[in-house]
Amino acid sequence: MKNKITERQQQIYDYIRTILRTKGIPPSMREIGARFGIQSTNGVEGHLAALEKHGLISRDRGKSRSISLHTGEQLPATIPVLGRVAAGSPVLSPENKEGEVTVDLALFSLRNAHNLFALKVRGDSMINAYIIDSDILIVHAQASAQNGDIVIALVDGEATVKRFFKEKARIRLQPENTNLKPLYFERGDFQIIGKAVGVLRMI
Repeated sequence: MKNKITERQQQIYDYIRTILRTKGIPPSMREIGARFGIQSTNGVEGHLAALEKHGLISRDRGKSRSISLHTGEQLPATIPVLGRVAAGSPVLSPENKEGEVTVDLALFSLRNAHNLFALKVRGDSMINAYIIDSDILIVHAQASAQNGDIVIALVDGEATVKRFFKEKARIRLQPENTNLKPLYFERGDFQIIGKAVGVLRMI
């Protein structure tokens, strides 16, 4: 690769690859310029055009942050682990970063790590959905859900994971454990903060 492009272009390529790996989304032209002290977007464009010409990247010029590795390589993404979430009765789950987890997004059919975070599960209310105590739940941050989605909901400021159902005059948060009863809420009594998209487990 280095005999085809300049040293600076190699550095930019490596930077793009690193950002894709750690954040799941490519850097913007402005971020590339700031990282390498390139004053104009035209200067960045010249380097990107060279990388594209040599078949190392591809771009969709109609979109922001559209750089992708032309090899088609799906890089792991690093996402933050935020607090803990109850899979039993709601318990404290402060949205404080406790660490990071590296995820192969292809395992969950995800294209990037935008709006993803992880939470540690505590409790057994979701065992029939194969979500058990100490699992790491991969969550897409969003404020709405469809019937049957597994959601992370804030109830009285505390977080819990349940399956979501919208009924005529109320919301049902259904545990996946036949020994436990569902939780019922009026529409304004709780807040969805995300939808579960995957589970990581240490064995």
